[in-house]
Amino acid sequence: IREYQKDIIQFSEKEVYLPEKKQELIKLEDWEREVFIDCFYKNRPRLILVSLAKKNGKSTFAAIVLNWFLITQEPGEIYICSNSKDQSSFITYRKIVSMIRKNPNLDEKCRIYNDYIENIKTGTILRCLSSSYRSSAGLNCLLICIDELASFDTDSLRFFFEELQLSPIYEYPLILVTSTAGRSEEGILWDLIKESEKGNTLESYFYIKQGNEANPSSFVTEKYLDSQEHKPGMRPNLFKRLHKNLWVSEEDSFITDQDYRACIDYKLKRRPEKKIPVWL
Repeated sequence: IREYQKDIIQFSEKEVYLPEKKQELIKLEDWEREVFIDCFYKNRPRLILVSLAKKNGKSTFAAIVLNWFLITQEPGEIYICSNSKDQSSFITYRKIVSMIRKNPNLDEKCRIYNDYIENIKTGTILRCLSSSYRSSAGLNCLLICIDELASFDTDSLRFFFEELQLSPIYEYPLILVTSTAGRSEEGILWDLIKESEKGNTLESYFYIKQGNEANPSSFVTEKYLDSQEHKPGMRPNLFKRLHKNLWVSEEDSFITDQDYRACIDYKLKRRPEKKIPVWL
């Protein structure tokens, strides 16, 4: 669709239907519009990192970008990558399939298969690719979308990511990363977070929101966050990571500082200052 080749906002709001709704066109959130303007109107970076709290529509955002590349951009190979082909990659893929099938104008331009979509006219292929794939070398990538990069936390996953390369034959190749904060301050995503402290460049664009700014989407309400914070089994540090997008460690600890102090009997005489083993 030639008229949308340089206008992802118009493409999104006139051609893309919400995957979760019956027949409702996308209405972009302010943060999505901001990222689109910065990355597809003012400049065309080769890396975009969007890091927000859970349930802010990161997967839908990624699906819009993937759809726009598939339908309107130069012919090439598009890949959706995750640490498990049966997990996040197919979530994003199903969203794209739903967006296409709900719009006859898009549906007639594509052939949809179990794990890839083909643009009939241009030959562009959009495919799911798991990190268990034998190697990412040799792929002729126009767009690489990586969902939840924080979970790329092993040597083999790091090697897979480091092998991913954009092809020099394209005018506007792109690596798109969407992720919530990780469990520890290390790994590929953490390296990118530290890199973002230098600011955005012509090559790299970072949109990272944490703490009270971690939920920029209008549909993430205080009522929802309160329900998540107080639901059974939600530990404080886990809530901070998932819903505040904060890098916190020891989220698996089930004994809080308050629980620990409740075990202390302050009437008892203190033992001598020496280390003693305590077993649970």
